[in-house]
Amino acid sequence: IIKAHPELQIFVGLDVDPTAHEKAKPKLQTILDENQGITSSNLKLNMQCKNFREIKYVLEQVDKNLLVDGVDGIMMDLGMSSMQNRGILKGTPNGLEGREMIESVKKSSFK
Repeated sequence: IIKAHPELQIFVGLDVDPTAHEKAKPKLQTILDENQGITSSNLKLNMQCKNFREIKYVLEQVDKNLLVDGVDGIMMDLGMSSMQNRGILKGTPNGLEGREMIESVKKSSFK
């Protein structure tokens, strides 16, 4: 998205999985560094370890105008990755960690 839309001014990334953030942050920073001068010089990256259902709250925290003026686009990946599935399969000896993750996904509906 950042490469395809150099006019972007604010990029907000949400994911409840802290591992996803650890992997995404350096990749996004590399894209910004490689495209310096192409992307908006004042592009702000905002990554938060939050559920998508908290998007209104997050947008308000990033910039109050986003709730008034709206956003130009939203891309959501609402599925579970193979990395997350591997974590569930490993789980703890009683599998509690995996079950908790599945329950968290089930409860993550938009309201």
